[in-house]
Amino acid sequence: MLSVLIPLPALFAGVVQGVTGFGAGVLLMLFYPLWFSIAQSSAMSQFLCTVLCFSIVLRYRQHVNLKQCLLPIALILYKQRVSGSSPLTSTVHISQPWKDVREEQQ
Repeated sequence: MLSVLIPLPALFAGVVQGVTGFGAGVLLMLFYPLWFSIAQSSAMSQFLCTVLCFSIVLRYRQHVNLKQCLLPIALILYKQRVSGSSPLTSTVHISQPWKDVREEQQ
């Protein structure tokens, strides 16, 4: 059953992303928290959206101008270096307040 629950929303989100250009993460986060924790859902959504992004870059690689990509990449890496975070660790930190709220209510 779980082998159907993961790819089906991902396929639906990929189709929506391909048609509209956005929205895959939103659709994945509609379905995945029903079966997984928020932290797991967020990590799975980020991973699938990263794979989707790399597949688009691979498809259009001859049109990618690397000189135009260097400044945004450098700024992102600088921000992560200064803040001491990465996309994976920031997901865990964001989900921690929700965990505390749930524990206080019980």
